[in-house]
Amino acid sequence: MISGYDVSVPVVSNTWEEDITSTRQNIEWIRRMWMMTGIVPITGATLNYTYTSDDLTAITFGGTLAGSAAFTFSGAELTTEVWTLYTKTITVDHVYSAGKLNDSTITIT
Repeated sequence: MISGYDVSVPVVSNTWEEDITSTRQNIEWIRRMWMMTGIVPITGATLNYTYTSDDLTAITFGGTLAGSAAFTFSGAELTTEVWTLYTKTITVDHVYSAGKLNDSTITIT
């Protein structure tokens, strides 16, 4: 829960196809959160994806939008997402238990 909003954070899996789908869901989730907080998204943006050892590790936004996203893994588990657009940074820390996602903590600065 973020500032009184009941939202679900998409879970990232271990296949790149599902990671791309989850990344798109994350972008949509962030767009909705920003709209609820008064930040209007810009259209006409481009996305460049960076992979390290088959893991999606970064997204760079270009065109009419400046920003980035960085992803940190511990083995096959996505542990941290850092999304930066406009003057906002959203950090999502994931906690696992027995190989399954147990909790996610979201910080917006």
